[in-house]
Amino acid sequence: SSSETMSLIFKNGHVNSKNFKLEGPSSFMNINVTDSHRENINASINGKFDLSLLTLLTPFLEDLNGVGSLSVTLKGSAVKSDVLGSAYIQNAYIKLKGLPHSFEKFTGDFLFNQQNITINALKGELGGGTLTADGKIKFVELGQIPIDIKGRLQNASLNIPSGFKTHGSADIHLKGQRIPYILGGAYKVDKGEVETNLSEKSSSRHKIRPSDFLPKFLSEKSFEPIHLDLKIELLNPLQVTAIVPVAYVTTSVDGQMQVIGPPDSPLLAAAPRSPPGWRSPPASRWAPASRSLPPLPARRPLAARLHWSSKRLSICA
Repeated sequence: SSSETMSLIFKNGHVNSKNFKLEGPSSFMNINVTDSHRENINASINGKFDLSLLTLLTPFLEDLNGVGSLSVTLKGSAVKSDVLGSAYIQNAYIKLKGLPHSFEKFTGDFLFNQQNITINALKGELGGGTLTADGKIKFVELGQIPIDIKGRLQNASLNIPSGFKTHGSADIHLKGQRIPYILGGAYKVDKGEVETNLSEKSSSRHKIRPSDFLPKFLSEKSFEPIHLDLKIELLNPLQVTAIVPVAYVTTSVDGQMQVIGPPDSPLLAAAPRSPPGWRSPPASRWAPASRSLPPLPARRPLAARLHWSSKRLSICA
């Protein structure tokens, strides 16, 4: 709404605005047009708004809120005009579909024109850790929007994939020419644990069904906004527990791992270094179907290779 009468005045091919201002709870938008005509546009927009208004334009987000401010100038001709602006977000909350962790308490400073968005500084929290980032977004054409954002995540506790609980720091990036973009980087884990229950029946994978009115590249059945490609280095041995229908197995591994695929059903592939020998749990913890299981060889040196998804855990010696 506006507290005063808003006017756009057209006279002899020139346009001027008067009191063109919209106001709402904790938000406003002020549009100013001064002596503009076909060959010389002179307009500006200044405002403050709730970020949740942008969810209509971002179908790959599950949730978005916070406060944003905007300052834009439009100059040039009606055929070819230049857009220059800046934006700032404060206390933003961003939840990507399929990603178990949300981006919280984010502040950011942006510069943009009709071709690029430059992220000067972005800071917030992810998985309880601190994330800082900068980068650039380009507008090439509909369906092709290259993104190149780099960041540093420190002292985070992550659960990706589900059951892979870790703590550490990472150099990460979000890159790609179009959806799905790749969220990757190098993650150094200083502690954590892995537990997977292979005896449970897997549920059907969650499907995201975008609106039928979205562009084709956003409404395909295989719509996945982000794929993971995280390289993991285990700085200390990590305990792995696998629960199977008749027993469970525990061991500890270290070495290199990689998380790849969509966030809601990624694959964990690894060639870890295992400390000497597997450790079987106490006999009372085993639940064989008809007879006791033979003991595993004691402290046998083992070089293991681990492949793990939501349905299967394979460990090859």
